[in-house]
Amino acid sequence: MEKLQFLSYVRIDGIPTIRNTQIRDIYNRCVETGIADMLFHDGSINDSEDFLQHVTRADVIFTLIFVPGENEPMGFFWLNRLERTHAYCHFAAFPEYWGKPVTVKAGQQAMDWCLHTFHTIMGMVPISNKYAIDYLYRVGLKDVGDIPNLIWSAKEEKPVTGKLMYITREALNESIHKD
Repeated sequence: MEKLQFLSYVRIDGIPTIRNTQIRDIYNRCVETGIADMLFHDGSINDSEDFLQHVTRADVIFTLIFVPGENEPMGFFWLNRLERTHAYCHFAAFPEYWGKPVTVKAGQQAMDWCLHTFHTIMGMVPISNKYAIDYLYRVGLKDVGDIPNLIWSAKEEKPVTGKLMYITREALNESIHKD
């Protein structure tokens, strides 16, 4: 499979690589496809303006993922909690790509891209999101464990148990060569 294309939000001489309207459209597409509640489960992002303000912050790296030849992104991810050795990744693929091999490849290529900057990429998922957990295992993330009260659930209005996961260059290489 050919390499997917990544477009990160940066400003070059003051000009953004991704327009504000495109970022708002990404959020609206999440709402339209029904993935917004899963992706923004903590209630901190409630509309397209919240999303825009979050992903364009200086301490967030926001990236769109494109299948070559397609005009609309197949998904996106953002990194936050950027530290010297690690960052937290939040990944989303639009439902029309769920279950397709390109989605696992997108996750692996995104992790490869992230691991050029960080030694470890972390992720937290509510244990109720079995699809996301299975997907992350297929990408190559490893399980740290289930941690009570790790993630705030806006829907339940209380903290819920979350699965903490991670990936390193070694784990990614093992996952890629397993296929």
